[in-house]
Amino acid sequence: MELITIELRPRLRSCTVFLFMQRSISLDKVQIKLLEASIVLLIGENVTSIILPNIKIVPTSLSSLSVVDRWVCFRLHTQPSDSEFGSFQREVITDSKAQFNILKSKRKIIKNSKCTIMCMCCKNVFCHELYFQRVLPFPNIDFDPSEWFCSKNDIDFASLLHPNKLDLFYGPYFSIINSNIFYNYKKNKKDILCNRCLLNVGLEDKGNSFKIWDCCIDYKLETDEIIIEEASNPLHDFITIIKSFISNNTFGEIILECLLAKQSHYIVIKPMDMRLGILTEGNVKCNNDKINLKETFVIKVLYKYGTDKMILPKDCINAKNYEVSLSIIEAGFNYLLLSTKRFPKDYKTIEDYYIGYINIE
Repeated sequence: MELITIELRPRLRSCTVFLFMQRSISLDKVQIKLLEASIVLLIGENVTSIILPNIKIVPTSLSSLSVVDRWVCFRLHTQPSDSEFGSFQREVITDSKAQFNILKSKRKIIKNSKCTIMCMCCKNVFCHELYFQRVLPFPNIDFDPSEWFCSKNDIDFASLLHPNKLDLFYGPYFSIINSNIFYNYKKNKKDILCNRCLLNVGLEDKGNSFKIWDCCIDYKLETDEIIIEEASNPLHDFITIIKSFISNNTFGEIILECLLAKQSHYIVIKPMDMRLGILTEGNVKCNNDKINLKETFVIKVLYKYGTDKMILPKDCINAKNYEVSLSIIEAGFNYLLLSTKRFPKDYKTIEDYYIGYINIE
């Protein structure tokens, strides 16, 4: 057995099971027996028990059995439990949106220590050694000025959000710096490229500043010893963006867009289940033909990738656009494709969207 995926829906008291076998099998070779705490799979003379932790199965509830090529799929029902979800003992359903723990830690830039910014790919140096005197979180694009400043009267807020030479303002996946400290780069319209390896490291921003992608740069910190600190990585930034959206929205869609000079790239993501429990073979432990599964929580999403400029309908008020680096889009798309492999052909797509998971733990 190569892949095991079990979607848990305690509110509905049901589970959907997808098993991907090592070789093709036929329906007449498969027998499935449900026990209260496990699924017993008999294929020919091979017997395998799949243990479902913290779940009580209704033994007579097997339904929708399908055996196609290497896939075995079916549904089963579970008994009521005293867990938070799915129990009639609780009349109030907890708002799952509040359960997302968004990690707010940022790169380890040591204030007032020597720092050099380098290309992540080729280590090309982009600035002289400098001391960042102000390292501040950049406000959300929907921010209220009163949240950052004491007074809203007679203040040019736009200019205050333009960094000075020794300022670094950071967002969840980017940094805003003064363009005058940057060198060893090329400009291609708005794109900022490393002049050695041509990696797209950022964009020209407003007010004599650059927006630099965290996953495209490293920081060389000089304290008692020289440390090269990776600012971030593309997959981490992709998941951070998704978590940030989910923590502030109960529905809608996410659009990650990269507008390069000659080509546009985008991913559209539509969350379906905000917090879906699944069991997988992630940490499979086999003992006498018994398999113990790993339990985790994911966002189940619809997604699609495109290379034409994304044009939103005028009535699409619940879509959130994020301008990101191409490496974030590539990492996110590859990550989603891996999760889509957990579904058989008939379950992979809805219209022109693929179905996938994003781990939120």
